[in-house]
Amino acid sequence: MDAEVKHRQALEQDLANALRNGELELHYQPIVNLERGRISGCEALLRWNHPRRGWVPPADFIPVAEATGLIVPIGEWVLQRACADAASWPSHIKVAVNLSAVQFRSRNIVDTIAASLRRSGLAPGRLELEITETILLADSPATLQTLHDLKALGARISMDDFGTGYSSLSYLRSFPFDKIKIDGCFIRDMRKSDPSSRVITRAVARLGNSLCIATLAECIETQEQAEIARAEGCIEGQGYFFGRPQPAAELAPLLWSEATASHDGDPEQESLPVASPLADADPRQIEERRIQALYELQILDTPAEEAFDRITRLARLILQAPMAAITLVDRDRQWFKSRLGLDIEESPRHFSFCTHTIGQDTPFVVPDAAADPRFANSPLVKFGPGIRFYAGVPLRTASGYKVGALCVKDVVPRQPTQEQLTILQDLAGLVVDELELRRIARTDSTTGALTARGFYPLANRRLQQAREAGKDLCCIVLDIDGFKHINHSNGHAMGDRVLAAVAELCRTQLDTPDLLVRLSGDEFAILLVDSDIEGATAKAEAIRAGIDGCVPAGLPRTTATMGVASRRMEDGDIKDLLARADKALREAKRKGRNRVEVLTESAGSSHLAA
Repeated sequence: MDAEVKHRQALEQDLANALRNGELELHYQPIVNLERGRISGCEALLRWNHPRRGWVPPADFIPVAEATGLIVPIGEWVLQRACADAASWPSHIKVAVNLSAVQFRSRNIVDTIAASLRRSGLAPGRLELEITETILLADSPATLQTLHDLKALGARISMDDFGTGYSSLSYLRSFPFDKIKIDGCFIRDMRKSDPSSRVITRAVARLGNSLCIATLAECIETQEQAEIARAEGCIEGQGYFFGRPQPAAELAPLLWSEATASHDGDPEQESLPVASPLADADPRQIEERRIQALYELQILDTPAEEAFDRITRLARLILQAPMAAITLVDRDRQWFKSRLGLDIEESPRHFSFCTHTIGQDTPFVVPDAAADPRFANSPLVKFGPGIRFYAGVPLRTASGYKVGALCVKDVVPRQPTQEQLTILQDLAGLVVDELELRRIARTDSTTGALTARGFYPLANRRLQQAREAGKDLCCIVLDIDGFKHINHSNGHAMGDRVLAAVAELCRTQLDTPDLLVRLSGDEFAILLVDSDIEGATAKAEAIRAGIDGCVPAGLPRTTATMGVASRRMEDGDIKDLLARADKALREAKRKGRNRVEVLTESAGSSHLAA
């Protein structure tokens, strides 16, 4: 017994570090349309590659994650990763993600899913959320409300393991599911010579058809099972017969080759719009958005970090190359976050190899740079360090933008093996995970606004730019009136929805360089870069006027009080400006709330809300 307890405690500690250390992975198992015989979606399955234990079975670590609450941050990572991966697939391919009971009951699950969709650019209709009867056992108004909220996002809801519980049919009456997944225990026993499981499968398929709910047969392992499932009316099938779970990098070529082969005349191909965040944008817009995504990472010109250096060392070791680097491609330069065997910290972008890498979706390989007209005259080839071989993998963020590369270089021509390139892609995924972990720490999960940790580095950069341009900066500090009462009377879930709605309203008043930060529970600040005090006041009034209309229906009238301040930035810092805006906010509260108070540089003149 003591050994079991120690084993579990060690597993808990290791799991707590697994996400940060990049040990968790998503593998995807194909879901096949049985009528067409083609892939219609993929289920995201969590895998843990422990550095000492090797692959840890999900049955071992998922219960630990649920018991400790780690399933919530892990589940958030899964949603973000799955949506980002699926956004790069053909537009008719859906992705299915399992929601655990603990994750489902977390306060901000709806906002977490909405944020994952927004950041990835994935069409909501391409996300399927799988829930089990465990979630539905509560049968509470809160459970049904969450399901309806998820449905309102446009996501599809599936009931997993249908038929194994006691009340599956009653749940179909309570909520309009999009799909029923028939549990594998019925499918595994389904043979032409054994009619009982076949009759059950037929009954469920007919029930789904009557209710306009699609049915999927799980755990199909043989041709016979696939034929029976199709004959009995199942729309989709899933199991080892169609394919084992595999990483996104290995699955994507299959999805695209099948999509290309079946494109002509396939109505399913046209059922959903392309979900790429880059759709309908000209190259200049795409590049500008890519640069903005890079800047939002707040990684440029930061000190070396062991987490990134560790990945670079592995890349150099695996490729047996003297040089390896993690680069970020800025507007006019490539900057090295991590480098081995290279003496330079950055180089001009126009002759860099990584500029070409970010234009690719797959590894970019130059076997002999001296023989390649694109690079033969590059100073990096003709002079030091004398690069002849290059292999790089683009770093694609969760929002879909390629911000840099993980690359290796050599001074002799060579050709990497496919296995080496596959490992290099896996390592690039670890780099992206590290970047994403840092971004998550800088972003408030409820509202999408910056946290204080994310705000101050960006704000100080805006401060320096304002000083160089001789401009003032303006700041709005906003406090939601009576927010504690909203939480107390309507619950924290409703309070979180109010916060998210207010943040979204604030974003409508932001220009590209402006910043929105959640300072505390119900207090936000907006840093305005290109607005004078009159413009800042007008933005504050527009937000104040729109507050009541943006919050969820059914709440009493909701208002906000704001303070506005400007500051000449020859001296002082961002905290001084925030303090001035906060002083104006306190004055507005003293005068009665639901108003805007203005504090200019020279005097404390007031602007009263109408």
